[in-house]
Amino acid sequence: MMHQAREDSLRLRPLSLFDVPGIVELANDWDIASMVSRISHPYHPHHAKVWIEEIERDRREDVWAIEADGYFAGCIGYSRASVSHGELGYWLGKPFWGQGLATRAAWQILAHGFATEPFRFFSACHFTDNDRSKKVLTRLGFKPTDIITCPSIARGSPSPAQRYVLPRAEFERMTS
Repeated sequence: MMHQAREDSLRLRPLSLFDVPGIVELANDWDIASMVSRISHPYHPHHAKVWIEEIERDRREDVWAIEADGYFAGCIGYSRASVSHGELGYWLGKPFWGQGLATRAAWQILAHGFATEPFRFFSACHFTDNDRSKKVLTRLGFKPTDIITCPSIARGSPSPAQRYVLPRAEFERMTS
């Protein structure tokens, strides 16, 4: 499925069990799974179902489905790492790469998070071999801080990741 999204086609909505087939179709790709710490490979429907049920039960993170022209394109959200700190996470299926969707969706999530949470800053990280996420985060104004080791289910071992921070004051400066 190759798909080109229109500029106004981005929609974020609550993630639900109805998204399981779309999640599995896109996440069951090594190029996706290997860049997201919590996606296994191969990725099966029960993985997506358990993950969504955990999100709904625990409420430690808020996750939205990303839609482009009505198609499920990926996921985005944040976890409450602490009272003052949110951690941004996202992934897009390959047919939706290179269209600016991740940057636009992340901007909306950051605005929502800073408006509704007492966060002083957001953090985010990407595996050091993920240049696409590096570009998204730097476009959003995130600044690199340090290299850390993050788990990777698909890779089967921890891997180096670049961590970034975006302070509330910097985000507010960019939006004023």
